[in-house]
Parts: sequence; C-alpha cells; structure tokens
Amino acid sequence: MKYVFLLLWFFFTGITLPFAVFAIYREPASVDSYVMLLICGIIALCTLRLIQEGYRPRHAMGASRMGFWLGLLLLPLTLMPLHSAYETWQRGYYVASGEGRRSRLFELMLKALQQWIGPWGPIFVLVLFAASMAMLLWRLLVRS
Repeated sequence: MKYVFLLLWFFFTGITLPFAVFAIYREPASVDSYVMLLICGIIALCTLRLIQEGYRPRHAMGASRMGFWLGLLLLPLTLMPLHSAYETWQRGYYVASGEGRRSRLFELMLKALQQWIGPWGPIFVLVLFAASMAMLLWRLLVRS
C-alpha cells in the first residue's frame, strides 16, 4: 500500500509542479504564480513526509511525527477565514450566500452580529475562528 500512495504522490507532484513552473514562465512578474509554486511545494513535501512517517517501521528510533506533518499540511487552511474576513471588510458589510438550513443559521448569526456590533461583527467571528484553528494546529505541531 505504501507504493500505491507514493505513486499517487508522484502523479500529483508530477502534474502540479510543472504547471506552477509554467505559470512562472508565463508571468514572471506575478506574485500569484510564485505563491502557487510555494503552495504546491509545501503540499508535496508534507504529503511525502506524511506517507514516509506512516509507513516507518515501528521499531525505528523516535516518536511518530505524523501529527507534525499533518498539522503543517493543514496550517494554511487557517488563512481561508481570514481571507473571507478581508473580503467582508473590503465590502463594508456581510453578504449572505447559500441555501439550506445550516447556512441559514450561520447567516442569521452573522446578520445579528452585524446589527449589534456593526460591520465588524462578522469580521470578528471569522478572525476568531481562524485564530482558534491556527492555535489548535500549533498545539498539535508543538506536541508532536
């Protein structure tokens, strides 16, 4: 099974990294293409180390570092709520989107915060959510 995961990793890396390098070749002055290359490189490194750590012999010296590599892989996801908060701040107000009961409850909560606190209510919630996710993953990184 280890070789199946390594083959999938090689396939993913063999496709995404050349596209990132091609994006830099097309627009060398664009920061977005360098960020794309950095993200693809981090994902490739963390997943490779995660696969290697998962299939390391149990009798090998040292504790397992799977939590470290998993936390490092998930850490950039904490920036997504911050990006949403920035978009909300740029617009100056929260615009609800989505259908369904779950999104309706979230929409009511953010609209109530916007009425009580002003346009900063949804921003506070998103920043607090991103900070708590980052702290949780940081604790995972420190413990492993």
